[in-house]
Amino acid sequence: MKKKFIFVVLVLLAFSLNATELKVASSNLLFMNIKVSSIKVITQIIKSVDVIGCQEVTPAKARALARKTKYNYLIEPNDRAIFTKYKIVKIAANKTGCLIEIDKDTKFWMFNAHLTPSPYGPYELANIKSVFGFGEFDPSKPEQIESIIKRNYDNRTMEKENIRMIEDIEKAKKSGYPIFLTGDFNEPSHLDWQKETVDAGMHPAVVNWPTSIKYAEMGFKDAWRVKYPDVVAKPGNTWTCYKKYQTNKTADGEKIVEPFDRLDIVYFMENNSKITVNTAETIGPDFDKVADIKIKGYGADHRTAKVGVTIN
Repeated sequence: MKKKFIFVVLVLLAFSLNATELKVASSNLLFMNIKVSSIKVITQIIKSVDVIGCQEVTPAKARALARKTKYNYLIEPNDRAIFTKYKIVKIAANKTGCLIEIDKDTKFWMFNAHLTPSPYGPYELANIKSVFGFGEFDPSKPEQIESIIKRNYDNRTMEKENIRMIEDIEKAKKSGYPIFLTGDFNEPSHLDWQKETVDAGMHPAVVNWPTSIKYAEMGFKDAWRVKYPDVVAKPGNTWTCYKKYQTNKTADGEKIVEPFDRLDIVYFMENNSKITVNTAETIGPDFDKVADIKIKGYGADHRTAKVGVTIN
């Protein structure tokens, strides 16, 4: 019995020695408008993690952040960028992601997305008519949900940039290395719009949002929902922390509260590894009652999604 115990301890010790701790984040920088968010604040966020996918950051601003943080970086198409404290050893064919090396034995892929904001499904379901939504939903006609889902599939799941990224990810899967995918997906997760949230008055309907379903079918897991499966207790909303956007109007001119949602997500695909989600947090401004981490001077309209994982 004693020998068996020693053997188990040695196996666990070897397992822990091969473990890698990693902090991953996704942050929409709102084009780093100096009036709403300083480079000092964004630098602080980037340096608090090992790798981060950023959206709404121009190539010039990305280079400035890289100089400030001394992080390695990849400038992606359409104002996206990846920053990491580790070495980038390979770039995906469509430049939607990169292979990152922690040490000679530990590598992972990182991809980053920013999907189109229009049409914005939650606005349609809240009957908000704007440049981002048609404001047509009638609760007495649930078949309209299917038309909203189809629009999201056609305009977001099948968006050219998303298809290019999926092509890169499918190739990366063959390496066997774990894969992370961050982004402002501008579409909620099907894991969030459930019967429980409808019953709690958080959402108007159960909706099978197509883009998150596509990623799940590819083998991705949603880090926030792995850590917090209770959708009512832990909604994890990242849209919006910006006071200006916290009220809106319906198509009939009625003033309503902005629909809040979790649009900024960290996904992971284990491949030949085992990934444990240790922490999942949101970052927002100091006046934000929802954010887990509050930073004075934070000015983006999305909260940052941050997770801590162990890779074995």
